[in-house]
Amino acid sequence: GATTNWGTYGFHIRLKTNSGGSPRMTVDTDNGEMLCVTNNTRVGIGTNSPAQIVDIASTAPNIRLTDTVDGHSEIDGNSASLKFNADKGNAKANSNITFFVDNSEKVRIDATGRLMVNRTSADFHLDVSGAARISGIFYMANDQRIQWGGSNVAYIQGNDNDNLIFAVAN
Repeated sequence: GATTNWGTYGFHIRLKTNSGGSPRMTVDTDNGEMLCVTNNTRVGIGTNSPAQIVDIASTAPNIRLTDTVDGHSEIDGNSASLKFNADKGNAKANSNITFFVDNSEKVRIDATGRLMVNRTSADFHLDVSGAARISGIFYMANDQRIQWGGSNVAYIQGNDNDNLIFAVAN
């Protein structure tokens, strides 16, 4: 075995092989491997056998993305849940989480919790540009309405008195 002096150096960078003889590079501490790069181009942080290209193992694995001007955001994989936390330190007002496909924004969640699909601003909690489909039952609270139109608003409204109202309001 190799002689180590953890108290002096704190960690060691090693080129070695695993038990199966596969070469690997590791950063070792007195508690074992802290980081490894395997010969099949996988990186493990907190694990010595990464299952994916990058594998982070911890009781609360987080990835922190720091913007040196506007704070930081995190991706959290704690408690078998996935959480995206934009501007975790609340350094900048009106933060968003956006999803792009083919370099075009498709979905946005803004700081007030509004969800926009094919839109970058919203007047409602759910704002969709384009057709939408609901499979199943669409539930609404009592005395709520579905409405459409501009100056002459048409609507359908129901209530607990078994009334269904079709109307146009000027």
